[in-house]
Amino acid sequence: MRRGIASLIFLAPFLSLLWLEQILGEALRPATPLGLAIIVLGLVLRSRVSALKA
Repeated sequence: MRRGIASLIFLAPFLSLLWLEQILGEALRPATPLGLAIIVLGLVLRSRVSALKA
């Protein structure tokens, strides 16, 4: 369970973008989805490496 709760911190970039767009009316730049995809890719790679070590 500890791993699951710690993983919630990675929702912060997605939530902050959502709030910026919805609450403050900020426009998302074209590079934003690319940046989020890089974050997700890094998380996936990290979890696979951790699973191989376990």
